[in-house]
Amino acid sequence: MPSQENVIQTVETQYQTGLLHYQTGYYQKARDSYNQALKLANTITGQDTIGHQWQCDLNLNLGQTYWQQRQLKEATKYIQQAEKIAQTLSDQIRIAKCLDNYGEINIIKQTFQDSLDNFQKSLKLKVETLGDNHLDIADTYHAMGKLYLCQFKVHNSKDMLDKALKIRQQLLGHSDLKIAECYYTIGQWHTTMRDIDQAFTMHEKALKMRLELLGDHNLPVGMSYVRIGDLYHFSKRETQSLQAFEKGVNILTDIVGEESLQVAEAYNHMALTTCRQFGKQSDKYVRLYLKSVKIHTKLLEKDDLKLAKLYLIIGNLLCLETDIAHQLYNRALAINKKVLGEGSLSDALIYDSIANMHGYTGKLKLAVAAAQKSLDISQNLIGKNNRYAAATHTIIAKVYMEKGKNKETPPWHQKSLDILKDVEGPEARTFSTLAAYKAFANFYRCIGRHDQEASPLMAKALEIELALCGEDYPEITSTYRNMAEIYHEIKKYDQALSMYQKCLLILQKYFGDTHDAIANTYKKMGQTYLALKKNDQALSMYDKCLDMKRKVHGESNYFIVREYEDRRDLFKKIKKPQQAKETVQKLTSLEEELDARYNDPDYKDSDDDDDEEGKEVILEKHPVMGVSCRYSNINIANHNSATALTIDNNNDDDTVFFILAKLSIRKRQEIMTHNGEKDDLFFGLFYG
Repeated sequence: MPSQENVIQTVETQYQTGLLHYQTGYYQKARDSYNQALKLANTITGQDTIGHQWQCDLNLNLGQTYWQQRQLKEATKYIQQAEKIAQTLSDQIRIAKCLDNYGEINIIKQTFQDSLDNFQKSLKLKVETLGDNHLDIADTYHAMGKLYLCQFKVHNSKDMLDKALKIRQQLLGHSDLKIAECYYTIGQWHTTMRDIDQAFTMHEKALKMRLELLGDHNLPVGMSYVRIGDLYHFSKRETQSLQAFEKGVNILTDIVGEESLQVAEAYNHMALTTCRQFGKQSDKYVRLYLKSVKIHTKLLEKDDLKLAKLYLIIGNLLCLETDIAHQLYNRALAINKKVLGEGSLSDALIYDSIANMHGYTGKLKLAVAAAQKSLDISQNLIGKNNRYAAATHTIIAKVYMEKGKNKETPPWHQKSLDILKDVEGPEARTFSTLAAYKAFANFYRCIGRHDQEASPLMAKALEIELALCGEDYPEITSTYRNMAEIYHEIKKYDQALSMYQKCLLILQKYFGDTHDAIANTYKKMGQTYLALKKNDQALSMYDKCLDMKRKVHGESNYFIVREYEDRRDLFKKIKKPQQAKETVQKLTSLEEELDARYNDPDYKDSDDDDDEEGKEVILEKHPVMGVSCRYSNINIANHNSATALTIDNNNDDDTVFFILAKLSIRKRQEIMTHNGEKDDLFFGLFYG
């Protein structure tokens, strides 16, 4: 028989092994080690206090592994056992730790007042026993910070998080997993406040510390990569965003499995980045949303705040399908009201989305009314001038622009900039100010006021973007291209070509020699050469564009039709009637081929990445995410093959969702392209 001392040492070893598994996210392995330790702890005799203390602590740790996986019934069973032992020992600190765990469970259950009561009782016991500067107290402060953040009580949250970080830094130094945990949560706080720059700082600190202490393959590191992917997306650095998401999702899938909320939320965030990366090949990110929807609806109760966020995201995806979108937004508002009460910051986000929806569909009064609700909420909760209010002012500006109210639009853009200057400083170079300057510049581009208005605003945006990200990253090409188009309009053709050349070099570096964006840049350069009356260079650029479009999309599709149309117009302008005639013949032949293919019921092409107007079908009250909808005249078809994707009452929900999403994306792309804002498609629309 091993001695009692050896048993205790073995318990300690198993406990430490379980703790490492817990810290890295391997919860089942942690449970295995804790259970082995608990089995041994139950055999300790003659040292009643030590044996019972271990039994209490191990039951508590087992409970933690279960609530981390949202297995609340099992978690509660173990915590109740731990509490019973702690009460027997009259151990105030262990009782307090049990209360902390009840508080965490109540956060997951969204019984927030019960959670706050748990934490406050715990804090009182800890302060009475330990004083006010102890790591156990920091744990409760951090938990309360998370609770308040879930409720969007941002001032209370930051106060608690700062207290937790201060104690942990004083007692642990500056490199510990508990400090990394604080940095991570404070990063989430800054994200909620739309302070992307500070959020980057906090999440990068958390990631660096977690990599140093845990290595590169564990749950905390995976979650840090996902959050940094979010921030890259918000700041339009999509290449880095997708890289971070892929790292995070690969880690999370390996550790917690694909059917987990961590992975589902990552799919939501990856979807938008995939949208920007792959442009009109929208299938890829719609399928990510489908995966996310299935996981969320399987794992969550119907009134979970995570579902409210999902309804908001999917509502935004389908915002031009207003019947569905409105029902989804109302669902999200109903959940928020039930769980958070009236007028949370989360509601402000939803009302912004409703304003966007009405703006796209031309309902000015409804859009402005929704935006005003958002303003009232954010200004009431976090002050008159805040980043939420700045974003809402930009939304109102775009609503007025959609209705052609060009005199009413500029003051709203200017107010957005004024708010950001007040919040961030007059010379601040942040991603919020970058987005505001670009939106303002694009408005003036749309109404043809390029020289005095659009040019200096876009130049300021470019200056900020270069300061934030440097000149060698793919997404800055959109700003170079916008600046080039402005120079073209004000007849500064050499500057326009210089900007296009910068754009081209970056695109070629990141995407090789064959990419749709490179082809489009060639054509833009051709238009500028044409304005300079350098017809040979113009034709050379158009040739390069056509060759690349063929490599990217194939020979027979609507992309090539458009290129032939543009080449026909080019030949007419440079007075080459024979080439114009030959191009018209090619164009006519291709259109006839596509029409014949389209009308052939037996034709099938598996490549259906892109959509275009097609056959008319009628859908009556088909459910999407449980939302009933009534549709007619739904037109989806394939650019490359001209085959139609049809909806009928026999389709399953996934097919309906997929097709409606593609339709909504196409409509929005058309609107944004018309308004000169294609590069800002979806920016800031989907997240809070």
